[in-house]
Amino acid sequence: MPSIEAKKDGEQLVVEGVEFVWEDPPHSKAKPKRFTVKKDASNEAIIGRKFFGSDNTVVGSKHATLKFDGVKVYITDGSKNGTWSSSAGELVSGKAYVLKDGSTIVFGEKHDKTDKSPDAIRVRINILKSEPQPKLKSILKVTSIKHDDKLKVPAPPVARSVTPDTLKPPDDPKKHRRVVSLEIPSKKDKPSPVEVPVQRPIQKAVASTELQREVKIPWSETFRLGFGVDALTGESMAGTAITSFKMSGSPRPKQVKTYVDTLHWNGIKSLQDQYDIEIGGTVNVAPASISMSTRISSLLSKNASASTVLIQYRVFGEFEPEFIPSNVALQNGLSDLSEDDFRDKYGDYYLAGRQRGYGCRMVIVCQVDDKSVTDKAEVEAQALVENFFKAGAGHSNVKSRSKSCSILHVMIETYGCSADASYLSNGLLSPKDALAALPKIMKDPKGTPRIGILYHYSTLKHCKLPRSVTVHSDVFAKIHEMRELYFDLQTYLEHPAFQSEFYTRDAERVRSAIRAFEKKRKNLVRNLKLDRKQKRLQDTELYAQIAEAKIKAEALMRRHEFIAGVKALSRKASRSSNLGTKDSLSFFWECGKTGGRVKKKMRYYTEVTFGPGFDAYEAEWESPLVTPLNPFMKKFSRSEHPEQMNFVRIDPEEVDGKKGRLEEEGYDKEFFNFRLAGGKVYVIGWTLSCVWDGKAEPGPVIQLDDGESNFILSDRFSVKLDTSRPGRWHCKVTFVFQSSYNFPDLKLEQRNIPEPDIDKDI
Repeated sequence: MPSIEAKKDGEQLVVEGVEFVWEDPPHSKAKPKRFTVKKDASNEAIIGRKFFGSDNTVVGSKHATLKFDGVKVYITDGSKNGTWSSSAGELVSGKAYVLKDGSTIVFGEKHDKTDKSPDAIRVRINILKSEPQPKLKSILKVTSIKHDDKLKVPAPPVARSVTPDTLKPPDDPKKHRRVVSLEIPSKKDKPSPVEVPVQRPIQKAVASTELQREVKIPWSETFRLGFGVDALTGESMAGTAITSFKMSGSPRPKQVKTYVDTLHWNGIKSLQDQYDIEIGGTVNVAPASISMSTRISSLLSKNASASTVLIQYRVFGEFEPEFIPSNVALQNGLSDLSEDDFRDKYGDYYLAGRQRGYGCRMVIVCQVDDKSVTDKAEVEAQALVENFFKAGAGHSNVKSRSKSCSILHVMIETYGCSADASYLSNGLLSPKDALAALPKIMKDPKGTPRIGILYHYSTLKHCKLPRSVTVHSDVFAKIHEMRELYFDLQTYLEHPAFQSEFYTRDAERVRSAIRAFEKKRKNLVRNLKLDRKQKRLQDTELYAQIAEAKIKAEALMRRHEFIAGVKALSRKASRSSNLGTKDSLSFFWECGKTGGRVKKKMRYYTEVTFGPGFDAYEAEWESPLVTPLNPFMKKFSRSEHPEQMNFVRIDPEEVDGKKGRLEEEGYDKEFFNFRLAGGKVYVIGWTLSCVWDGKAEPGPVIQLDDGESNFILSDRFSVKLDTSRPGRWHCKVTFVFQSSYNFPDLKLEQRNIPEPDIDKDI
């Protein structure tokens, strides 16, 4: 284990624990969970199945180990199924890796593609660190008020370093210095030894939330340097409490970063600003609006097919932070204002600085030669795009095609760049034109404000405003949760599932929740109440509205993702055989999406699941004993076609309104056909099996009259059986109802397939 340097006078923060934010709950209606692992005397902790549920099949009981070592914490994988990290990739078993704040960890899988392993757990990491206390002389005694035991107010949250060194003021004599308001009294102010301290009544502790000294938030058009910001509402105040100042100099470019990744709908949040900031901290800022325009949304919808992949090439840069002068102070007379009066007029923080940024996003449509996009194809497409744009317009050998992938066209969006690039956003560009435009766009950028840096007023000399608000920490946390829900709902509306005319009510539910939050956001603190008896928050009507809207919106998007995945599947039927008895073999055919886990036994069919939110139904039946015709019957038989097994849907109106499976007469409830009376369906998979008493080769032969599709995404299934040997045939069809999958962007229109003749006398 690498050695850790000792902490020097509070310059480094000691790791006290790790918070895990469970982003993929095992049940579709469950809220995202959080759990915290704190450092104990052993400095080690085990992460295992107990944190995620005993029914999890891929996370081991001792899946990974955390090792706390001063200012760092290490994670070591010791599992069977593996662990993946966004900062290190696949973790090598037994090797220690530094756990980074804000990174993503996947337990139970060796990569981030959790759709291949639905039980894999994806969590976000928050490193909890101690806050160094200022060294004070012994003549100054600082006491703290005990918490209210009845309310069980938690200790103030561990402060995290919000602003990295790169965002702190430049090291020059004019830098903006933050002065701690807690000062050692001078000799002039020191009380006489003969003075008797005034006895004041002991006041009962009031629940409160400790505010951070320094916070970064997304920049808003309403912000003005020096003006105040309210911590509870995130609103910009109309005035400033500090003395007048002048900004000097111009910001200097700092660094430029380039990212290449695959664009998926589940990564829509990464389209926001690409600034790695802890939004808000202890400021209830409104979420920044997503920058993904409807043009990108349309591009995703129209080009996301089984043979295309969308690659995002992002270049964004930042400037050195700009800070107001260090000699600013509180205006005369304001130090005498009461806490409430000061906050009402000037807020809790003032805008002490800002950081400018600029960026260019290119969305590249790539065509792969295969019929479906695999993980390997995505990696190849990313490499193709990265090499293409890194080569530069002047490179003579730059190619827009690799071995099995080619770049079709490019769409560009920019902000803060020097040249007027609006003409580039009018439509799709050719790869050559986009490559030529990139260096011109990024030359001498002007930048635009992207981050606001807030200092609490207590950092100003003589300001008596306490760095806490009389709001219970649970209430404050609830406000942040609601803010995140609001942000999620904004992004969800861009999903193609909500563009369907069949789901206008779902879209309106989301918009209604967004409008309600925007209207009531300023009064959230007043509306949230703590139940003293149950010691928990009472959910408000607003919280229930936005939480329910998110649950239903995610269910709709999961259905879109599920059926899109089925559409991209290979539709080839595979055959396998197993040794049955001494004289027979068991043959098995499979096609499409099959093998779901039984969720619920129903009267006519079974509900199955392929993962959280990926539910379908299975119809299962067996044919009567099939016997071959004797030579005499073959001679006089009008048809030598084998028997058929059919799965067909019938309108209930045709059978006097009955719903469910319709029985056929004869054969004592043994059927060749499964006739389902009810809504229209999509077949997403099927299996067929039989016991064959002949030779393994060539074995039984089946026939499906549906070309290469093999009835996948059809509203019926029909197979002709091989009756040259006696035996029973077993069939299982997996299906969903079309009414839940009306997504026009996927073009799942019903195919015109002739109805099988199921009334034939068999």
